[in-house]
Amino acid sequence: MRTIYSIFLAVLVTASVFAQAPQKMSYQAVVRNSSNQLVTTHAVGMKISILQTSATGTAVYVETQAPTTNANGLVTIEIGSGTVVSGTFAAINWANGPYFIQTETDPSGGTSYTITGTSQLLSVPYALYAKTAGNGFSGSYTDLTNTPVFFDGTWTSLTGKPTSIAGYGITDAVNTTGVQTITGNKTFSGTISVNMPLSNNNAVNKIYVDSLIIQVMNSFAKSGETFTSPTTGTIEDVDGNTYHMIKIGSQWWTVENLKVTQYRDGSSIPNVTDNTTWNGLSSGARCYYNNDSVTYAATYGAFYNWYTVVDSRNLCPVGWHVPSYVEWATLVTYLGGNTVAGGKLKETGTTHWSSPNTGATNESGFTALAGGYRTGVSSTGLGSYGDYWTSTTVSSSNAWYVGLSYNSAAYGASNYSKTLGISVRCVRD
Repeated sequence: MRTIYSIFLAVLVTASVFAQAPQKMSYQAVVRNSSNQLVTTHAVGMKISILQTSATGTAVYVETQAPTTNANGLVTIEIGSGTVVSGTFAAINWANGPYFIQTETDPSGGTSYTITGTSQLLSVPYALYAKTAGNGFSGSYTDLTNTPVFFDGTWTSLTGKPTSIAGYGITDAVNTTGVQTITGNKTFSGTISVNMPLSNNNAVNKIYVDSLIIQVMNSFAKSGETFTSPTTGTIEDVDGNTYHMIKIGSQWWTVENLKVTQYRDGSSIPNVTDNTTWNGLSSGARCYYNNDSVTYAATYGAFYNWYTVVDSRNLCPVGWHVPSYVEWATLVTYLGGNTVAGGKLKETGTTHWSSPNTGATNESGFTALAGGYRTGVSSTGLGSYGDYWTSTTVSSSNAWYVGLSYNSAAYGASNYSKTLGISVRCVRD
């Protein structure tokens, strides 16, 4: 059995709103014989079936026709006008598709059908279904069924009314206890509290989601790190000192000034107290404001020269480093630029800053303190200035540092001698 090689199907059905749609469809096909030759100018026998659901589905209508092909082997028929074998074409419910047309052809003109083709009916035949809409409404509202009940101002006149509506003497439209199904979209004002989920079937809340995020973050934490929220945590240095860390934009920063006394490999960072010696250094060293580590270290941390910052033994904890000039610039850009970033980085109040501590909001959580600095002459600037090293060099003698001031909301950057003793913050790798 061979399949028709070329099939062109067209449904030529038109219907106005109140007109009767014609109960037939135009169908065309090119007929070839078993040798793949066109059957031209010859009567052929055809059996047409309308199949429901699939190409092998139930035939809801079957008819036969005996058309004649033209000089090109093309046959044109109107399905619905042939000799009915079974079913009624007008009774086909086109809404219950999909439907398929199966044609069986006898090229010799008889009923020994040797060629079969099946194709799916697409949207056009459903114009036949539209006739039910064209004749289904008379224009009178009273002819419609399942019409809504209009509210006449009397609550008791409504059928199917709810049993609890505020404003009609009934209060609890939503039950406060027990199981209740509420359909439709509802809007609630105020705060809606959801308990911590106890099983996978319970509704989740932000606390629960954050706890899952924290679990994942801690599974990838670096040595000494502990995440306490998606944006906060702690990190330990080689001395065992604990620093808070905070995510600002895409970066993680330590919240306290560094106070470590060793490089990451355990090598000691020399504590140099003599001003003359400090001023002549060309290697890493630390010191404290007025050489008083007891009074100042816990709050303001240690001062380091720039050689300590870039020492290959590493000053910051594992997975962290002293930020470059560019990394500081990334932070400042995220905070809105040089003119306002200083205020967003500074701790508020005048406990660790001199008055007026202009523009201080600490909205970043960075909590910068005015720890001052040390030159080769003396310690100075406590309460007035918070200065921090970058890892970026300027020349053989100078390097970049950033600075915040008690009387400005601005952030500044400058370069100074690498022997300057100032504070250090670390940023995550």
